[in-house]
Amino acid sequence: MKALFTLFLISIFVVSCKVKTSSVQSDKLPDEKPFNEKLDSIYRANSETVGVLVHIECPNKKISWSGAVGYSNKQEKTKIQINQPVLIASNTKTFVAATILRLAEENQLSLTASINEYLSKETKLLLQNKGYDISSIQLIHLLSHTSGINNYAESQGFRDKIRFNPTYKWTRQEQIELAVLSMDKL
Repeated sequence: MKALFTLFLISIFVVSCKVKTSSVQSDKLPDEKPFNEKLDSIYRANSETVGVLVHIECPNKKISWSGAVGYSNKQEKTKIQINQPVLIASNTKTFVAATILRLAEENQLSLTASINEYLSKETKLLLQNKGYDISSIQLIHLLSHTSGINNYAESQGFRDKIRFNPTYKWTRQEQIELAVLSMDKL
């Protein structure tokens, strides 16, 4: 389990780049060799690493590259695959928060906007039926964990499903349902 958990903690690098629109663009795709060499060198330099997955997305430079090196299970010598699902859990919060703050910085959204305008009809109904006033919950509340929406990962249903079916692919709606249902048991 430790090896698997280590894989998840150290295997994800998300790199995005933003280039000013005035920059010169080339139709030539960049050479992938430097990316592969760098990934290999990082893996070799960190002998405790189980496996590393990397994705670089930089549309303005016509870069969309994924790489993988190492194992998903070192003991069984199972090679890690580029398209392999990876549990990132709370690590996602940093990337989501940074993205939302960047969008706010660029005036593409307001941190004080109600979540109401960003939810699907199904999610709105679910939250409203459980007593949430979604018009008063703002994006900043979600970012600061002060929205009042429960942490579904603490529910027994979630923990049981993870333990007995670790490859299960959760939908966003299922995660929200777990948060709302776990409120009933508090």
